[in-house]
Amino acid sequence: MKLKYKAPLIVFVVTLLTSAIATYVDYSFHRNLVENAEQKELKEVASFIQNDIVRESHKVMGITSLITTQPWIIKAFKEGNKDLLTSSLTESFALQKNSNHINTAKFWHSPATVFLNLYNPKDSDKDESSYRSMVLAANLQKQAARGIEVGSTSLAIRGVEPIVDGDEFIGSFEVGTSFALVLKAVQQNLKFHAAVFVEDDVLSNRGIMANINAPEDQIAGYRLLQATDSNFIKNVVSSDLLSSVNDIITKTTKIQGKNYGIVLVPLLDYTGVQIGSIVAARNFSELSSSFNKSIVADVLFCLVQSALLSFITFVTFSTLVISPLQKIRNNMKKLINGDMNAQDSVSQRKDTIGKLERTYFKLKNHLKTGRSDAANTTKS
Repeated sequence: MKLKYKAPLIVFVVTLLTSAIATYVDYSFHRNLVENAEQKELKEVASFIQNDIVRESHKVMGITSLITTQPWIIKAFKEGNKDLLTSSLTESFALQKNSNHINTAKFWHSPATVFLNLYNPKDSDKDESSYRSMVLAANLQKQAARGIEVGSTSLAIRGVEPIVDGDEFIGSFEVGTSFALVLKAVQQNLKFHAAVFVEDDVLSNRGIMANINAPEDQIAGYRLLQATDSNFIKNVVSSDLLSSVNDIITKTTKIQGKNYGIVLVPLLDYTGVQIGSIVAARNFSELSSSFNKSIVADVLFCLVQSALLSFITFVTFSTLVISPLQKIRNNMKKLINGDMNAQDSVSQRKDTIGKLERTYFKLKNHLKTGRSDAANTTKS
């Protein structure tokens, strides 16, 4: 291989190799940044879910405390005056339904019999002791209770507050809000689809299995009870994943060529017993796509950089080294063939090429002088 091609090729290979190493280091660094950012986002989703459950729990307890401390409400409840309670509180709780999404407001007699359902006054005198353990516990222990519980129709965040007149226990008042509020908050604030799965056994014990979703919403002994997008959630959640939840899980996974971020939070009832799982997921492909595009751009830049440097090296090397050497070589050939008439200027370059050109010029002059001296000697 000719020298004028060999040097640029070496430069190209070295530049390509160093650029490839730099690109790989950059890829690893930014890949770690992306993974850390994804994990941070997933952990923030898990914290948001837990905090929002607590916030909703505080909200319902605030409303129950407001009701159970009103003397006229205590008096009307004690006297069994449903008409007064209904006429006085129905409008207020209609506003609560619109503003705070409250969907449960019930007065209870011990052990767990509905005295008055403000959202459905006809649904009264109903004994729910067999499945409303939260109300049952609050009435028997005469202590407030709050948290998550499956009721007669759905999953809700509830608060139950005892109603007492002095030292006399009268009953309790319950306020509840749909768990779907938490799922909607996750979607609206964090752009994650969310769902809640409840164990089939828990739902069976409440006697509401026949009233809820179709069989295709059952996964590994869990029932998809509420979701912002049930098809999306069922696409990213597997039976093995649901069965493994006993603590917060954050993970990224690839499904059908797309990257997804998934968060699973244990669903704990008001006693702290796990009854299911909360799932939140989002398509991370956009972030991965941006990252991949940046890597492709880096690789292209690496190739263009290597080619450009090689071209510059080729032009520079040819101009400053190869061309002068070729000139010296051609002149040496002429000198060997006895042609000493070529007019050459003395190089002003200070480098090795310049020294070589000046050495050639001196040699040529020396040979010319020697030839002239020999010619003169022969004539004499």
